[in-house]
Amino acid sequence: MPIEKAMFHEIMGTKCKRILRITNVHNAVVFSVMMGGMTAAVSAAWRKVPNTAFAVGEELVFDVGWKSASAGEMSMKVKGTTLRKNRPAYQASIELNTNKVVDAVFEVKNRYESWLDVDALVSVGHSIQSQEGKKKKVQTVFYDPLTGRYKSRVFRPGKDTAPKNEEGEAGRLAQDIVSALYFVRAQPLAVGKSVVFPVMNGTKTQSIQIRVLRKENVEHQGREFPCLVLEPLIDSGEGFASHPKASIYLWVTDDARHWPLKLAAKTFVGDVGATLRTVNGANVK
Repeated sequence: MPIEKAMFHEIMGTKCKRILRITNVHNAVVFSVMMGGMTAAVSAAWRKVPNTAFAVGEELVFDVGWKSASAGEMSMKVKGTTLRKNRPAYQASIELNTNKVVDAVFEVKNRYESWLDVDALVSVGHSIQSQEGKKKKVQTVFYDPLTGRYKSRVFRPGKDTAPKNEEGEAGRLAQDIVSALYFVRAQPLAVGKSVVFPVMNGTKTQSIQIRVLRKENVEHQGREFPCLVLEPLIDSGEGFASHPKASIYLWVTDDARHWPLKLAAKTFVGDVGATLRTVNGANVK
């Protein structure tokens, strides 16, 4: 699946309240069992990535629009830290809920959680709880960024009779969809520069390039914010390019925080946009 479609689809994807919730305690137990035997190669070492962009407790809330109409609400949150591979990891999440108007046409409920190594700013696992119309999925992926190996457990309510387990190679230092956004925010972004890294979508990995196109001032809540305009591109095998039927542009504040101020996407379901409403429960200042 193309990364633009995947990023939108996963963010715009899932978690019906009727689906079994994956709690932190459950994840910790499953992590211990599934990660047995997955050890880092002797020659590999954890990197150190400086981060002044975000911290525990940050919550960003967005108004989401679809075809110029209100569609729902999305949130990004760093709710705390936990231990993964005996190292501290951020617990970061993206959650989106469509409103009642959209629910009547196509209900979308999604929660995507990532465990992001605090020092290396790389994914060490993620979980997906999704609902897109009648399709539902619960998936947990445990990932070793030093060896590039992953173990996955996925269950589709109403379709699967039992969870399906899978393991394989995803490549070293891969991000998931949530950790990728936080990793990019922590980078020293500059016009004309790009950030390139692999991203796991479920258990499939693609290399993406985040291009910093230009500077642009954005009027927001009565203020003007200097922003950088970012464009994600995927590696098609013949170089990086946008999908012919999908594109994403992201405006982030031109400061150390790199807050995502707004997003504009052309997708297979129409134009989708998101605008930052609040940070940590207060108006953007």
